[in-house]
Amino acid sequence: MHYSDGACWRPLFEQAGAMLQVTRGCSHNQCKFCTMFKGIMFSLSPEDEVRADVAELAVLPRGGFDRAFLTGDNAFCPPMRRLRETIEDIRATMPGVCTIGCFARIEDVARKSDDELRELSRFGASDDISIGAESGIDEALSFMRKGHTAADIVEQCERLDKADITYDLFYLAGIVGAGRYEENVQATVRVFGKTNPERIMIHMLTLFPGAPLQEDVESGAFVPSSETDVLRELRLLVELPRNETYLLGAHIGNAAPFNAFIPQQRKRVLEYLDAKIADADEAQLVYFRSHQRFM
Repeated sequence: MHYSDGACWRPLFEQAGAMLQVTRGCSHNQCKFCTMFKGIMFSLSPEDEVRADVAELAVLPRGGFDRAFLTGDNAFCPPMRRLRETIEDIRATMPGVCTIGCFARIEDVARKSDDELRELSRFGASDDISIGAESGIDEALSFMRKGHTAADIVEQCERLDKADITYDLFYLAGIVGAGRYEENVQATVRVFGKTNPERIMIHMLTLFPGAPLQEDVESGAFVPSSETDVLRELRLLVELPRNETYLLGAHIGNAAPFNAFIPQQRKRVLEYLDAKIADADEAQLVYFRSHQRFM
C-alpha cells in the first residue's frame, strides 16, 4: 500500500473501511492552526499506484469491505475523471463496497458542478464526506485562512443535500480565541442549523509547534481561550442546538470526550460537562493540551 508521509488520517467512525490514498497533502494547506502537511507539496497519487492499492485491498485477509475511505487531506478535490475512474476501479475490484467517504473542503464541493455531484451520488460516493467547516463566524474563518465563509458552508451543504450526498461537519472549539466562545457557539449553531450533517465532529484548538498560529500568539494577534472556557464552549454547544444532532466529541485531543445524540442525551452530557468544569484544573488542562501531537 502507498501511504505517504508516515500517516493517513481518517475520522474515528471510518476505522472499519478500506483506506485508499488518492492524494498527498492538502490542496489548500494554509490553515493557521494546522501542521499536518506543512512542507509537503500537494499532488494526486499516480494512477498506477491507486490501481495497485485497490487490487491489494481486494485480497487482504480482512477482505469483504463494505466501505472505502479515500485518504489525503481533501480527497474530494481531484478532477471528476480521476474520481470516476477510481470509484469504477473500486466497484469492479471490491464489489462489496457500497459507500465511499473522504475528507473535503467547502471549496472542493464548490468546484464540482451539480451534475458531477449527482453522478458521485449515483456511484455511492461520496457518502458521509467529512468537511472542515470549523466555525460560523466569518472573522474567525478569515483569520485562520480557511478559504470559505459561513454563507459558503450553507450554500455548498444545500448543494450536497440536493445531490443526496451525506456529510459531516467539523467544529473547532477555541477557534475565536479568548472571551468569545459564546459568540462562536451561537453563530455556528445558527449556520449549522441551516445544514443537515450526519454528525458534528468536535475538535479542540491546539497550538502545535511550527503552526503559523504560533506567531500570532507570540505577537498578541491571537489570544487563546483558557482550557476551562473551551469546556464551557462545549457545554454551550450541547445546550443550544434545536435540530436533531449527533455530536462526535471523542477525539484524542478533547479534554472532555463524549459522543451524544441531541436532544435525546443532552441532559446526561450537560451533567458530565458541568462536573468537568466544576473540577477543572487549568494547569493540568494546559499540560494535557501542550502534549498533544495528533496533527
